[in-house]
Amino acid sequence: MEDFYLLPSLDKYDRDWLSSPYRRLQSDVLRMLAKVHVDTGFHVNTLELHRLFAFPNAGVYAHGLQSFLTPVKSLYVSLIGVGSDDKPEYDAWELYDRFMEDLMVILKAPTSLESFTYSGDRFAHGLTAAQWDQLTYPHLKHICLEDIILGNMCILGTAQSKEHNYTCFINRHKATLERLELLSCVRHISQLRSNNNPEECVTWSDLFEIFNDELQSLVEFTINPLPGRDADKEAEFFGCYMWYDDQGGYRTDFLRDPVDPDADRLALARFQEKLAGRRRDHL
Repeated sequence: MEDFYLLPSLDKYDRDWLSSPYRRLQSDVLRMLAKVHVDTGFHVNTLELHRLFAFPNAGVYAHGLQSFLTPVKSLYVSLIGVGSDDKPEYDAWELYDRFMEDLMVILKAPTSLESFTYSGDRFAHGLTAAQWDQLTYPHLKHICLEDIILGNMCILGTAQSKEHNYTCFINRHKATLERLELLSCVRHISQLRSNNNPEECVTWSDLFEIFNDELQSLVEFTINPLPGRDADKEAEFFGCYMWYDDQGGYRTDFLRDPVDPDADRLALARFQEKLAGRRRDHL
C-alpha cells in the first residue's frame, strides 16, 4: 500500500510508486484502445468506463485516443470514491483534481454523443461548475446521472456559486433531450431556505418545476428513489443530505422532513402528467 501523502511531486503520472497495478491497467487500456484505433481505424459507437480510480491517468493523452473518442454516441463513466483503495488519512485532493482534469479530456472528446451516463463521486463533489460548463453535446437525447449532488444555482440567479452545476448541464441540452434519469441522487440542504438568502439551495419541487418549464423535448423522466421519508427507517430521508462536521461528514437522517414532501410529490406529478401528454401526442 502506497504512502501517497509522502510523495514530493505528482508531475510524472507513471512512476511505479504513484499507481497500483489496477491503476496502471486502467491507463494501459486507454493506451491500447488508442493504438488499435491508430493502427486499424477501429472505433466504437458505445463506450463504457466502469469504476475509474479517481487518480491521475496518463492514458487519456495517448496518441489517437481523441480521434477514437470523437465518433462515440453512447458514453458511460463511473468513478470510485477518493481513497477507496488506499489509506483514508492521506491527502487525496491534489490527486483528485488532477484526475478530474484528465477525465475532462475524455468527456469533451465525443462530438456526436446521444447518450451520456455519469455515476459521480458524491463525497468529493465531482466536476466543478466551470468544468460542467465546458460540456455541451449538440445531439444529446439521453442523460443519466447517478450518485451525485444536484443543485441549480445558475438557473435561480446565483451564477457566482462555484459548485453543483448538474442542473445547468441538463437544461443546456433541452432542445434535444428526450430521456432523463436521476438515480440515487441527493440535493444539498446545508443552508436554510430564506427569501433573503440569494444562495439558498433548491428543493426537489423547485427542480421538478424547472424541468417542467425548461425541458420541452423531454418525454421520459425517471427518479429513483423518490425523495421522501423512508417508510422502513423513519430517521432516513431519501434525496437529501447535509454536511455536519469539519471532516466532511454528512447525514441523511433528519428529525423533521427537510422539505415539504407534499410539495415534492405535487410538483413531480405535474411534471409526469405533462410528459405523459407528450407521449400520447407522439402516438
